[in-house]
Amino acid sequence: DANPLDILPDTLTPDIIINVGKTLSQRNTDKRQQHADAWNKIFAAAVDAYMEWEEPPRATLKSHNSRSCLWLDVNRAQYIQLRPDNRVIQLIKLGYMTNAPVRPTAAFSFELLKLFHMLKNTGGLSADAFAKVLRQSLEQSYLQQLPDFDKRFRDTYYRWLRMHQECRKRQDNAIEVTVQPTGKWPVLTALCNTIC
Repeated sequence: DANPLDILPDTLTPDIIINVGKTLSQRNTDKRQQHADAWNKIFAAAVDAYMEWEEPPRATLKSHNSRSCLWLDVNRAQYIQLRPDNRVIQLIKLGYMTNAPVRPTAAFSFELLKLFHMLKNTGGLSADAFAKVLRQSLEQSYLQQLPDFDKRFRDTYYRWLRMHQECRKRQDNAIEVTVQPTGKWPVLTALCNTIC
């Protein structure tokens, strides 16, 4: 559909301005809802993958039918190739989180997100300020292709935090319900020691 700003008449009345504002607001609301719906579809699988995550060896995934994704860590940035199926879940299993539920182009390591979380809780550092420092500390050439880098980091952090909290809730429920260790008990114990 056409952008209402592109088809404005020469003479603007208050009603036209209000209607354009309502149209733009509804488009933004619809876009946010589509984004939320896409995340809701994969959220349970994302939490499951997060609970299974262990520190992986630093290897990239390669495939002939792949899409490039920028991996960002505390002290490096590099491109990796992801298989076309379940890219977000692949990233989570490798220890990375993204804000894009369908076609991720940038992903931040859990360690980086955890570091920011600690800094935020102890010193009140904002996500935008942390993202600016991160961008300056890494090679600029990697990050020039990413518009809204600060927003991407902030959104990714809040997605990771929600997933982390859900993981903790599942662990608490599993520990409360389980009287004797089950097949999943060692995984939960290892996971709690790893990410908590």
